[in-house]
Amino acid sequence: MSADPARQRRGRPAKSGAPPLDREQVIRAAVDMTSREQAQPLTFRSLGKRLGVDPAALYRYVSSKDELLLAVADGIIAEAAEGFVAAGAWREDLTELLCRLHRGYLDHPEVAVAAAARITRLPGEMRFAELALGLLIDAGLPDVEASASYRALADTVLAWTAFRAGLELNAAAEADHEAWEVACRQADPAAFPHLSRMAGSLTGVTLDEGFRATLDLLITAVELRASNPG
Repeated sequence: MSADPARQRRGRPAKSGAPPLDREQVIRAAVDMTSREQAQPLTFRSLGKRLGVDPAALYRYVSSKDELLLAVADGIIAEAAEGFVAAGAWREDLTELLCRLHRGYLDHPEVAVAAAARITRLPGEMRFAELALGLLIDAGLPDVEASASYRALADTVLAWTAFRAGLELNAAAEADHEAWEVACRQADPAAFPHLSRMAGSLTGVTLDEGFRATLDLLITAVELRASNPG
């Protein structure tokens, strides 16, 4: 993640006594501070305070808030793929890789909401796509179908992740779920026989269970497509 030399000349110098920075350190600090544990907003002011520099000095390394967001998102994706080693069973390996992405973004909920629909075009995302495409090829899919399957899987995982992160950041989400459960249990059995009968099991599905069920359904479809080419 080397900085543009022209960009290095921009911004104000670091505060007195602060160690010199590089782009990788800046992005690493931004990834860390947006974790669920630290829960700091992704702003130049917060990042500058964390690094002990004038916020304007950060423009030497990233040109805008949007560039910073994409770089942080790519850092999260890179962490998800870091250390991943395929065990040789493509279905289990693909599930683990996609779950790593899901867990990684969920640990940075505000970034997940802001960046899940974006494409970073940076090394972390490229590496992740390369790994996933390789597993789909291992499943027996031709290139065109592997590409379509990757898009379906990755986009669904990101959509699920943004949904879950949004719920986590929404103070009313838990109350909504409780009210939904009450409404389902009180539904008129004559008008809604399935809903009233299954109210407990329906509203009892956790987000983790829902996500894994979605992933399992999609990967099963990949498996069927691979076993029935054409």
